[in-house]
Amino acid sequence: MFKYLFFSILFSVTTVYGQEKILLDEHFVDNSNKWPLRNSKEFNVNIKNGVLHIEKFNTNYDSRGCLWYSKEIGSLNTAQDFSVILNAKCVSGGDIFNVLDFQWGVLSSNDIPKKSILYQLNIFLDGNVRLDFFQSKWDNFNKVNIKERLDEINFDPREYNKYEITQKKGFLYLTINNVEVFKQYIFPTEGNSIGFQQCLKSAWEIDDLVVSQIQTTVAQNQSVHVENENPEAIIKEKDNLIENAGLSVFAADELVIYPSPFKDRFTVKFNLNRSEQVDIYLISITGNVVKKETRFFEKGEVNFNMEALVPDGVYIVRVISEHNKLLFKKITRFGSN
Repeated sequence: MFKYLFFSILFSVTTVYGQEKILLDEHFVDNSNKWPLRNSKEFNVNIKNGVLHIEKFNTNYDSRGCLWYSKEIGSLNTAQDFSVILNAKCVSGGDIFNVLDFQWGVLSSNDIPKKSILYQLNIFLDGNVRLDFFQSKWDNFNKVNIKERLDEINFDPREYNKYEITQKKGFLYLTINNVEVFKQYIFPTEGNSIGFQQCLKSAWEIDDLVVSQIQTTVAQNQSVHVENENPEAIIKEKDNLIENAGLSVFAADELVIYPSPFKDRFTVKFNLNRSEQVDIYLISITGNVVKKETRFFEKGEVNFNMEALVPDGVYIVRVISEHNKLLFKKITRFGSN
């Protein structure tokens, strides 16, 4: 059984810099910000020589304990655009793989499995990146190999590297040493925590941590538009459903979905320039089609009620007309329990 260790503290550091409001600017010169420290048989967290040191002593095979090391930042809203910049170095490894796990969203100190809703970006030191989503269970986006890009910048994980994680206009970006290496379409989730997860035997040093809220924000319910000659092929191609770097933000009123959250059905509202057949898809956050409806609609405004008896979570609604206009929009489902 996993052991969940959770630490949090509120911050009130607010400095305006350019288009960003800096909420936290931490250099670990001392522990004036009162980071929770820990020294046990399994974990060690300390501040020494100007860095935050986070370590797990035992391999995951020997000890399944996980350190959920997080901090609440009172004025941060992860549903809006934000960025986190940090310098990090892998001091030691030795488990099944070496990875830097960074988290943001909501982490509940009372009940992590049931009340936490968060994203986790896994930066594997073998040259892969994966985005995970947690809401009562883990869902994994496809893993992306970035080894070639890391080799181009002579990436050495045993030296300090600058990691920048940015959520902006519906996308998540990872930049390492000022080079963009990863881009993923994302559904922003509300919260005010950032942190690290330490489940594998390893030691990391963190320095120069800056958390900023970007002033330009994205609407809570957003839709996306792309053109493609074969929309049906895209639906079958899981990788392209929510990982297409060419997606652009679509006008909010062109695809309306309500209510959100829904219980067992929702309404899809859109306009057609001509009478035609339309496919309406409900897609899980990891790209699996959970339901499809095909209907012929007359020209003009369409209001279609779609029944969806699906598990609680975050979904995409995708509407595809015969002339290959693709619309995306986020919707959430919460049951009566």
